[in-house]
Amino acid sequence: MHTRKETISNIDFYRVNNDTNMNPRYVFHFLELDTDYNKAHKKALSIGAKIYRGKWFGGGFVIHSYNLIDTAKKIRMLKIITG
Repeated sequence: MHTRKETISNIDFYRVNNDTNMNPRYVFHFLELDTDYNKAHKKALSIGAKIYRGKWFGGGFVIHSYNLIDTAKKIRMLKIITG
């Protein structure tokens, strides 16, 4: 799998293969949301992200995004608001 890393607002996003509907997908690490994985998972679900099950990236969430700047803002707001 070829991935491309993009950093926006100090968040590393890794481009992965499109979904079956050709929507772009990106993976980010749970530590971008919270130090506790379970809390990070709940936060990730609230913005539409799901657990990434690829073996090359442990502890990640995958999200569809056509606008990474907006996605990064949502992640930062969740981290700030919910601590």
